[in-house]
Amino acid sequence: MHILKKSILASAIAASSAVAVAEVSMTVGMVSDYVYRGNELGDAGAYASLDYAAGGFYAGIWSISDGNGAPGLEYDIYAGYETEISGIS
Repeated sequence: MHILKKSILASAIAASSAVAVAEVSMTVGMVSDYVYRGNELGDAGAYASLDYAAGGFYAGIWSISDGNGAPGLEYDIYAGYETEISGIS
């Protein structure tokens, strides 16, 4: 009975360590001219993004400032789920 309890405990520890690992990433960059679909939206500016992913789910935010340093010229919030079914992702 004592060996069975150790085996169950070892299985539980192994299962808990197999939990999906979360990933956090960030990007930062500069642009010399911000054009969207042919419309000029600003001169030089900076952009940044912050992304989180775990277990196929992902979410993030992306923002760009205008050439004068004013934050929030544009910002995007996104989320989704990524998986593969029968070899198609």
